Amino acid sequence: MRVVASQLLLDVSRSPSQADRKALGTTVRSALERALAASPDDPELLALLARSWVVWHGDDAEPGYEVAVRAARALPGRPDVQLDLLALAALAGRDTEAERIHDERFRDGGTAETRRAAVQALVAADLFRANQSVHRGDTATAVVRLESARVHAAGDPDLERQIQQFLDAVRRSGAAMQEAERENRAIAQYNAGIQAGNARRYGEAEAAFRLAADMSSRPDFQSRALRLATRMRQQADGLRAFDLARAGQVAQAIAIFKGMDRASMSAEDQKWLDVNLARLRARQH
Repeated sequence: MRVVASQLLLDVSRSPSQADRKALGTTVRSALERALAASPDDPELLALLARSWVVWHGDDAEPGYEVAVRAARALPGRPDVQLDLLALAALAGRDTEAERIHDERFRDGGTAETRRAAVQALVAADLFRANQSVHRGDTATAVVRLESARVHAAGDPDLERQIQQFLDAVRRSGAAMQEAERENRAIAQYNAGIQAGNARRYGEAEAAFRLAADMSSRPDFQSRALRLATRMRQQADGLRAFDLARAGQVAQAIAIFKGMDRASMSAEDQKWLDVNLARLRARQH
């Protein structure tokens, strides 16, 4: 089992396919757990079990970290076991522990290849956790995590380029999400204006439509909202004019209707204006 698991995990660790890593990683893990049940004191099996969690950890690396801690205690001098512990600590969100392992074991020690592997483990965890934040819609946290990844990758042009590409994509995504949220708020205000207008609360409706136009960046939506805001102002002025007419101040009521911006009205609103002016003029005479 040790020989087979070691080779399979090595092979799948080189695969970019997440489906392959999941399928083989979990299969090997299950076989290793059965082998450990038969030989619970075998440190190599324990180390390979930790490695299976590095290969595939799903959304939660914490169980793998606990295995890696046991493996590191059983094999304290093994750089590969320490690398897996570092990777799983970082993936599980144990940043302080991961940084401590890196500083003590890999920053100035070991081969150049091992030091780069340690940096890659930190960066991989940063990218994994940034991606989790993106999926939650929290692009701000993702950006902070990617900035951390840039610090870890300093001096490695390939890693820095990968991180920058991801960072640019996250920022574009964040901007798009903010734009979508802003447009949704504008639509909510527009709908509030419709409801207020239907309830004849014209002042409230006008304010809602104007706010909707200010929030949106879409010219067609802005134009529609402002047109309705103008209609609400005209309706409010119309009610005021009718109150004046009922109080006998017909001339003042006519003046209010004549002062309305006919050019900004739809054909329906122009008809409404003409009908009311005709009625008021009839009362005046």
